[in-house]
Amino acid sequence: MTMAAGPGGSDAENGVKMACRDRFHVTAQGGDDAASAGEGTGAMPGAPQPQESGGQEREDGLEIYGDSAYGSGEARAAYQAAGHDTVIKPKPKPVRPAVPGGFTLDFTIREQDGTVTCPAGHTRPMSGKRIVTFGALCGGCPLRARCTTAKDGRSMTIHPHEELLRAATTSAAWVVGARAVNWAAANAKLGPLRDQRIYYTGALPSKYSGTDCSKLPAAVWCIISYGTPTVNVASYVSSIPASRNAVIIFGHEPEHPGAFRNGAAFVTAFTAQSALIRHAAGKAANVRVAMASETYQYGGKGFGSRGLGCSFIPPAGDVDYYYADNYETTPTGKGLATDPKWLNWLNCVKNHGRRLGLAEYGLGTCNGTSKRVATLQADATYLRTRLPAITGFRTQLWSYFWSSRGTKSGSCNDGQFTDSATISAWRGIEAAA
Repeated sequence: MTMAAGPGGSDAENGVKMACRDRFHVTAQGGDDAASAGEGTGAMPGAPQPQESGGQEREDGLEIYGDSAYGSGEARAAYQAAGHDTVIKPKPKPVRPAVPGGFTLDFTIREQDGTVTCPAGHTRPMSGKRIVTFGALCGGCPLRARCTTAKDGRSMTIHPHEELLRAATTSAAWVVGARAVNWAAANAKLGPLRDQRIYYTGALPSKYSGTDCSKLPAAVWCIISYGTPTVNVASYVSSIPASRNAVIIFGHEPEHPGAFRNGAAFVTAFTAQSALIRHAAGKAANVRVAMASETYQYGGKGFGSRGLGCSFIPPAGDVDYYYADNYETTPTGKGLATDPKWLNWLNCVKNHGRRLGLAEYGLGTCNGTSKRVATLQADATYLRTRLPAITGFRTQLWSYFWSSRGTKSGSCNDGQFTDSATISAWRGIEAAA
């Protein structure tokens, strides 16, 4: 959809009616019960009844493509309620920065208790008109320079469908972020981070509520790995709210020696878990399935070799994204474009018709900080332009592993950068994402 068609009062309203007509062969009725998806109306549009002429509910929704005129919060809520997936250009960021390059989606909104928490951890209630004011709390805040210039502190108005608009904003672009033990501290230091890696070496939790993912800002993607098959998968996945983008990974780094007997054994297990995840997610477009490879095992001579031959790569039908974990302790400034580990893995997945990403990525300083910064910048260009030219798809994820990975903190193998040059480079990459 690129242009409004019909008697409705807005592009978004007509988009909902068109989707209703095309899916159910009926037209949303006018009058008091008509769907009203205009921005700023404050009303949830009426959801069409999913009936065809014979009265049988159609199980599959549509995939809705459109420009930002069709992407209001109310319209997105109506599409979602009708079971449609949306690929719609987002409107400008729901919460705009008060200072250039400042905080936007880093404010955590909790609709259930009507509060908003700022990046510094202060929580304030929303008023009846959905206005939140931080006021005097901003006075001595160390993050003030990145948040507000207002004399009386930061205030903002929260949209009724803020979470859907935020999810759309992060879905439209590639996700750039970092994994950190203390995500909030890392976000304050090198953010804005758009994802968090979450690992369960055993089973998934029985439900989403109360988990690490549930405590993150609504716009942050949760990239979740688990090791024990089947246990709690259905109950956990089905409890993920529609406003949370989540990618579920079974058998993280299956090529690692001892993880699985061989590639065939992993693919069989992965296929079963993918089917279980997708069944539990139902029509929810916010839950995806990914496979995460250890590129070290694709390096061949001088590295591991279990991945050579591509036997650990599941069929594209079982995967939404193919991810890789890739590290360089001695970066040269050239990055992924010349890394044999990455290139051999890429040859296994580049023609599968799926978006690719880096679920773990880290650079050491064994060749100096300047080489690390140069490699970051080279890889930013590669992931933004060269990789999409190879695969035909935008890069989906670039997540820096901002942890020590078991190495001695401060050693040149440690990718957890704290120097101003690398922080500045990473922030620049995030801002351009």
